[in-house]
Amino acid sequence: MDRERFSVIAHAKHVFCSPVSASALEALTSELGLRPRSRVVDYGCGTGGMTAWFAETYGPHVDAIERGPRMAAAARMRAERITAPGTMTVHETSAADFAVDAPYDLAIAVGADGLFGATITETLHGLANRVRPRGHILLGDTYWRRPPWQAYLTHLGIGEDAMGSFADMVGHARSAGLEVLAAQEASEADWDDYEARYAAAVEAHLRAHPNDPDAAAMRERITVHQQMFAEHGRSTLGFGLWVLKRR
Repeated sequence: MDRERFSVIAHAKHVFCSPVSASALEALTSELGLRPRSRVVDYGCGTGGMTAWFAETYGPHVDAIERGPRMAAAARMRAERITAPGTMTVHETSAADFAVDAPYDLAIAVGADGLFGATITETLHGLANRVRPRGHILLGDTYWRRPPWQAYLTHLGIGEDAMGSFADMVGHARSAGLEVLAAQEASEADWDDYEARYAAAVEAHLRAHPNDPDAAAMRERITVHQQMFAEHGRSTLGFGLWVLKRR
């Protein structure tokens, strides 16, 4: 089963491909001074929901970077639906390969791992190098709310060291020479809404396409996913947003 195809299907009912609310985004970014002439880039934009939100809320042109062809296609469809006031251009390429001709006012990296290297430190340095002095970064990523169970690590296919704590992320940002301006954690309600939409989108696809050759694999995957999140993920996995400033 194509993992990217499954992800596009599973996120069909989401505005954002992360447990993030529009109210949280507005609270964190309303004081950044974004305006129609601002330069914004969204690395790992997924289906483009967050990119479109920034374009429509603050009015700038936003470059949306997505290396997955299915995700990029979904983002282009969303770009066509933007009415006002800003615009977005989808670039189907990797973050490292996207040529930056001038520094950005804001670089967004939410739920996008391994943008400029294998570690979060490399990603933070890469983002900092692409914004102007005193420019901003919006970082969103998962972290451990508590030490994970081995069964959950096995299910995710990762080791415990794949993520740190909320405090660890703040430490990584500071060690990369970035100032932490604000932060917010996803609430249990945010997670529940995200997970409910995720499962509902897959179930809707299976009802509409019962002869999909991947139907059995999709059904098994979403069933196991729901069970593991209920048993382990809900109390273990966190998601945070951090607003960072380049000095």
